[in-house]
Amino acid sequence: YTAGIASVNNGNIISCVNYGKISGEQYASGITSRMYAGSIENCINYGTITGAGFRDGGMTGYADAGIISGCSNFAPVSGTQYVGGIVGYSAAEIKNCINTATVNGTQWVGGIVARSTKNITGCTNSGSVTGTQDFVGGIVGSSEGTSRTIDNCSNSGSVKGANYVGGIDGRPYAGNLTISNCSNTGTVTATGNYAAGIVGRTDVALVTL
Repeated sequence: YTAGIASVNNGNIISCVNYGKISGEQYASGITSRMYAGSIENCINYGTITGAGFRDGGMTGYADAGIISGCSNFAPVSGTQYVGGIVGYSAAEIKNCINTATVNGTQWVGGIVARSTKNITGCTNSGSVTGTQDFVGGIVGSSEGTSRTIDNCSNSGSVKGANYVGGIDGRPYAGNLTISNCSNTGTVTATGNYAAGIVGRTDVALVTL
């Protein structure tokens, strides 16, 4: 676990800023490598994040629970699987977060979050998002969960991957998904199959736009 502020978080991290370059085998993150509970609020990352393994993010590599709100990432994030401008893998609510930098990985790559099981609200991505394999999205690489929403989010960065590439969500899985008040103006490209401005491909029971 390698991070700019704390390796592990079980509390509240508020208004912290990281300027240092972060590199690690996995869970490389600007603020905290793993958030088991609590929150990350109004934090900023300016340091380049380089992960050699998986679950890397501008704020945290893995959020087991809690909320991430009002956070901004302004530096490139790269890794292999589960690479996000804000979060790598998230089971936390994500609200009002911004990513402006490039995000690069192999699969499960997202401008805000690589893979998410909770609601994503009011987030904006303008950085280019590139995955060499599948599940790549301007906001989320792949969402899943019983019932979740992606609301009031926008992407203007280019999004490129092999299969399942979306301007908002690369490939939603399982349960019900509501996407509302979302927009994409970025170029979406798949070298394989399933690319679209909002959702690359969906296999959920219900998608409400």
